[in-house]
Amino acid sequence: PSLPKPPLTAVKGAGGSSRSGAAERPPLVLAVVVGAAVACAFVLLRHTGPAANLSGFLVGAVAGPSLLIGFLVINSARKSGQKFGDWRWLPSSPTMAAVGLAGWAAGAAHVWFYATEVTRWLVG
Repeated sequence: PSLPKPPLTAVKGAGGSSRSGAAERPPLVLAVVVGAAVACAFVLLRHTGPAANLSGFLVGAVAGPSLLIGFLVINSARKSGQKFGDWRWLPSSPTMAAVGLAGWAAGAAHVWFYATEVTRWLVG
């Protein structure tokens, strides 16, 4: 015999909704912030100079993955509840992991360009 399932209850915490019957979705606002950080890192690739590359590195390789970690933690907390509903148009975790990887790659490119500029300055 199987055990009876517990009744569905509203999930609170991790920025979730407390409405009864509402499915918990991934944090869209945080996903947009991660996407904006990654977009800024790619936009900064078009600019030259140590300041642009250092900013691109901080945004792409530091802020992007940090925000991605925050997204994944909140998303995992929501998935652990009984009322999780993913985005209808894309699976949230693989999509955001790909966005975070792209941001990390842009940050790595910025580090490369920054190191190239600094060594050119040091050599003369």
